[in-house]
Amino acid sequence: MSDATQRDDVEFGANEWLIEELYDKYLQDPASVDPHWQEFFRDYDVDDAPVTEATPPSTAQNPTVATK
Repeated sequence: MSDATQRDDVEFGANEWLIEELYDKYLQDPASVDPHWQEFFRDYDVDDAPVTEATPPSTAQNPTVATK
């Protein structure tokens, strides 16, 4: 299985922000990230990265106010 295929199977979920930060760091200086991440990002293509849709935060329409 190719790296691209493996990456398509991966869902970063809540850790997507971490991957983005590491990738930015890698782009600035590849030696600044762990060798495992260097290998991962070597052929990483942002356009092929899994896209996750963020769930909007829940907002209370009519918050309950405590009364005394």
